[in-house]
Amino acid sequence: MILIKKLPNMSARDKRFVLRPFEQGDEIALVRHINSSRIAERVSNIPHPYTEKHAQDWLLRLAEERDKFHYARRMDFAITVSDEVVGSIAFINIDGHKAQISYWLGEEFQGRGIMPEVLRLVAEFGFTVCGFKRIWGYTWETNPASQRVLEKAGFTREGVHRKEWYKNGAYHDSVMYAIVQ
Repeated sequence: MILIKKLPNMSARDKRFVLRPFEQGDEIALVRHINSSRIAERVSNIPHPYTEKHAQDWLLRLAEERDKFHYARRMDFAITVSDEVVGSIAFINIDGHKAQISYWLGEEFQGRGIMPEVLRLVAEFGFTVCGFKRIWGYTWETNPASQRVLEKAGFTREGVHRKEWYKNGAYHDSVMYAIVQ
């Protein structure tokens, strides 16, 4: 079990972004950067349109989980640029020595090399601070850009899970990636 009272802030060497815990007040930026049909199409649990009510409910749920559980079941970091939330990365489904990684980044920040660096930084945190031995993630098979991001961050493709997700009336295959220590 992992006991982390407060997530640390982490940043890129060149200060292009900072990772920090989510805070009340992040709602407007969340809506601005996540409210994209392209993001919603590629992330299993993001509705579209994404409203301020969705953001408020999600931030409240994160705060309640932090307060309710003594040991971490998930760890969410806001990806910020100029102190504005532009994306998210999280360890979810934490299970002893392993955790799933989940992420998204606002469209205007994609293609700038931010996400591979975020993934490397968070994976290192997972290995050194949390003691994980395996970090895994998936991307929908129809999302080669996200697959390239995982590969650039050092993750290895492990296989395809057929009909892994059901969203918007259709089944979707996912491609599994992992990095181990």
